[in-house]
Amino acid sequence: TSAADLGHARADEPGRLKRRLSGDLDPIVLMALRKEPERRYASVEQFAEDIRRHLEGLPVRARADTLGYRSAKFVRRHRLLVASATLVFAVLVTAIVLISQQVEIAQAERAKADDAADAAQRAANEAEQRLVETRQALSTAQGANEFLMNILMEAEPRRSGPGVTVRQAVDAVARPMDETTLDPWVEASVRGALGGTLRALGDLSAAEGNLERALQLALDTHGESHITTLFALHELGVLRRDQARLDEAAELLARAAAGRRRLLGRDHVVTASSIGIQGIIAVDQARYDEAAPWLAEALAIREELQGLHHPDTLVARKQLAALKLHAQALDEAEVLLRDVLAAQREQLGDDHVDTLITTSDLGLCLGRIGEFDESERLLALAAAGTRDALGPGHMDSIVTGYNHARALMRVGRREEALEAFAFQLGASLNSLPAGHPITTQIHTHLADILRVQGRFEELDALARQVEAAEAAKAGSAPGDGD
Repeated sequence: TSAADLGHARADEPGRLKRRLSGDLDPIVLMALRKEPERRYASVEQFAEDIRRHLEGLPVRARADTLGYRSAKFVRRHRLLVASATLVFAVLVTAIVLISQQVEIAQAERAKADDAADAAQRAANEAEQRLVETRQALSTAQGANEFLMNILMEAEPRRSGPGVTVRQAVDAVARPMDETTLDPWVEASVRGALGGTLRALGDLSAAEGNLERALQLALDTHGESHITTLFALHELGVLRRDQARLDEAAELLARAAAGRRRLLGRDHVVTASSIGIQGIIAVDQARYDEAAPWLAEALAIREELQGLHHPDTLVARKQLAALKLHAQALDEAEVLLRDVLAAQREQLGDDHVDTLITTSDLGLCLGRIGEFDESERLLALAAAGTRDALGPGHMDSIVTGYNHARALMRVGRREEALEAFAFQLGASLNSLPAGHPITTQIHTHLADILRVQGRFEELDALARQVEAAEAAKAGSAPGDGD
């Protein structure tokens, strides 16, 4: 019997089956079969105990008792707690980055004061102001840290039960924000990080309130050119893109990119992030001639600072491929996407979100070339993967699912396409703002199928459902007009 036959019998691929059986099982079996008595299990009870510990996720006698091995076992047994701790760490890292950048700026101003004798007093005053801002940034980080730790301790599994998720940890921070009096600079920092996390989780409505408040507080406290303000501008701009408010997104991101160029210089990964998303917005608006230099510059900065194979560099290269795809340079787009996908699969794995988004883009490219079957296969993988990784209501899940439904239409699988469009329409109506273009496009495709099939009662019911859901989100009654 071949490995493929065994994999088929277990409804799995041989490679994946091999990975599932590796780990503790191989050492346990080898130890049981060793010829030397002193290297075998001393008794059946020891053998059974090792199997029990393996099934419970505990370290086993047959494996070397290393710190890395025990740490990996601990993480697998306490995934939710580790995820919550990771959220706290991510917010603190954001605050630490702000502090380090302020320190760099203060040191640079002090150096300028030494070099410019005729402006020594002025430069010294400016450097002193930067130092004050640095101390304020440190105070901000300490205040944010104290606030977050006090709140997140309430989400610790021993207090709230074992089922604590990352979203519950985020909610534990969000709930007390409106009930707690914080220094404005502390609140701006916390709300900015919280809003960015909520956007990444797909909760656009909750993210919007936090990011708008963070930006206003940062502007009032620090002004336009402060690093905290620029962070809020960038995150709010990305959110506006998710909401399909592209003109607002372009304006916010242009301000963030210009400010980061002045404050941090061109050769900084934070600046590259703003330049790259400017290019993506230009692609969304079909301004391809403007998008090309921005995306090329962002990629060049990433390659210089992070190297050719860094995950962020691969994303920048994929963004350039997206420009080629939208501009109908399909051969160039396919080459870029295949190169990026191969690197991401090797570095990140097949189930990583970055890998799945690139898989979706390659599927779209192949569909436009005319390779419809392979396009549908890739888009099916991307749709299922993003839905599992991000949840059905996340923007990326809705977009990849919508693209797969269209691919099903192209290969003539209309009933499957109908089900896929209906599922994505429900997710879109539940998660996206009223009037979002993706919702309109999905509704149009679904209505076209029902109309062609003569299912007019279902068509009318669908129209009423969409109108009611959109009106509820917009705060009006169905049928209200201008």
